[in-house]
Amino acid sequence: MKKSYYLLAAMAVSVLLASCGCKCSTEPKISSKMVTKLFNEKATELCLNKQYTSFDTGYYEQNDENARLVLQKLAHAGVIDYKVERFAWFNKCTDIRYTVTKYIDYYCENTGEKVNVQKVMGNDTVIYYDLEEHYMVNVQVKSKYKSMIVDAKPVPAGDKDLAFPLYKETSEDTMQSNEAWPAMESPKVPEAPHERKDIKCAERKDVTEPAVTKKETPKKVKYPICKSIDPATEEAYKAAHELERRGTVTIFAYQVDAVKARNIQTFKKEDGTLGARCEVILKSNKVTPQAHILMGHIIDGIPAKVDIKLTYYIDKGWTIDSAENFALPAINPNDVIKEVVEAVKDAVE
Repeated sequence: MKKSYYLLAAMAVSVLLASCGCKCSTEPKISSKMVTKLFNEKATELCLNKQYTSFDTGYYEQNDENARLVLQKLAHAGVIDYKVERFAWFNKCTDIRYTVTKYIDYYCENTGEKVNVQKVMGNDTVIYYDLEEHYMVNVQVKSKYKSMIVDAKPVPAGDKDLAFPLYKETSEDTMQSNEAWPAMESPKVPEAPHERKDIKCAERKDVTEPAVTKKETPKKVKYPICKSIDPATEEAYKAAHELERRGTVTIFAYQVDAVKARNIQTFKKEDGTLGARCEVILKSNKVTPQAHILMGHIIDGIPAKVDIKLTYYIDKGWTIDSAENFALPAINPNDVIKEVVEAVKDAVE
């Protein structure tokens, strides 16, 4: 009787739980909001949430016209103060161009054998004028953007649990060897005994050969020989070039934020651990003028997609996989701009 009573009670409890809609699954929860937060935290940890760009500042020579155009764009956007100086002059050049070639053969008078071949070349002197030009630029970051400059691009801090302690140098580290041993000489090897052998030799006639006098070869002149016809401008350029001071600044460009996670799936890995995969939608944010100019017309709100995987740990919960499997995609704004332009054309048509 008691057994049937307990059985009926258990059945009643199970029916009650089912009617209440209780889900007693032990699988850990995962949601779009959770994954988005994890992704932004991981991007910050790996220093991938902020992008930086670099350009040269100071007073230096810049002869690349395209590079000077970029500096003009930065100045027009109000990022830098920019000035340029042009030093140009003509050089009068003298060149020798070989035009005529003759070959003269020499023969011995008694034997008739050919002993020497001499090549005589005629030459022609050409005079022309060559333009030489140099551009000195002065680039300074405006005060409004100096706060965005960083000493270097941030790098991940690494695993705090495996961080090395600060190393303090000891006297043993700087110790040098003070061993001094007497020099040792190798023993002398006795010379081999000489054997004497008497032979008859023909008398040798003394032949005095005339001393050979070395001919001094004239120094070769390198052609073309060019000389400025405007020494004042050339000296001004040299003086400006002596003042060259060049440096590089690394400045904040734009930020990337995860705004949404979608198509979340959980699965069992081969080692029995619980994993998940999904797509994360990223968007560019806080885009600066230098990013727009130097990094391909970056604009605010450009979307991109990245596929990520997660693993569930008992002590940490859901965690995005290691840095090897985690990287922000390259956002190509040109493709986005093309799509927008094509869409506008289709709408007009």
